[in-house]
Amino acid sequence: MSNVAALFDVNASFGKPCTGGAEFPSIRDRLDTMNRLGISRALVWNTESAQNHALSANRSLLEEIHRTPGAEWRILPALTVSGLMVYERDGVELLVRQLRAMPCRALRFASGLVHLKLLQLEPVMRRLRGVKPFIILRHDQASAADILEFTATFPTVPVVLTEVIWGACAGVFDLMRHRKNVLCDTSWLHSFGAIEMVVKHFGASRLVFGTGYKSHNGAAIAALARADLTASQCLQIAHGNLDLLTGLGATPASQSRWTAN
Repeated sequence: MSNVAALFDVNASFGKPCTGGAEFPSIRDRLDTMNRLGISRALVWNTESAQNHALSANRSLLEEIHRTPGAEWRILPALTVSGLMVYERDGVELLVRQLRAMPCRALRFASGLVHLKLLQLEPVMRRLRGVKPFIILRHDQASAADILEFTATFPTVPVVLTEVIWGACAGVFDLMRHRKNVLCDTSWLHSFGAIEMVVKHFGASRLVFGTGYKSHNGAAIAALARADLTASQCLQIAHGNLDLLTGLGATPASQSRWTAN
């Protein structure tokens, strides 16, 4: 994979959902897949937080990263955030401490079984303003109206929508047209010319690299590798935009060379 730039995955997960069928039951499993596909860094969230207590799931995520050899500073936590934290004893303060434990500014919104709204995060986000966080969520985890209201209320908070496949593109692109702080990822953006279309209409700064299911077997990497873009645009999407959003600076192996089109 010498012709592929360093990759920073925005849409990685691990955990054992109550329904079974865990693709990545441990951080070791996620790290092994990253090594196989040549992914340098990944923002990982604990899927168990969608059904269990979010702060406890975050703690489990942080602990497993720490105890997995080779994981620290390659696997970064996308801590699950919930509007319910406001009503828990020291809930928001605990989230702040978790963010400081491995700072990368990434928060994952999962509405779970009770269908929480994105805008219910308002008190949490006001407390976290100094951290400069950004939100990651699957594109259909919140309604268009909810996303528009949240991004208008917090115009400096980037919101990354993931798993955008062709049928959802028109709606997501409309959100991106209305709000400059809405981005999308490449995890399911495999349709021919889709990456180029996003860059044409919104610029390379509005697109970040992500992977999908294990069964995709690196399809997002192939889609980016064959995209008709400049080398600079490919580097932005592959890792540059996430390097900036997380505040972590240059991705390891960022000197890897992308073959210019």
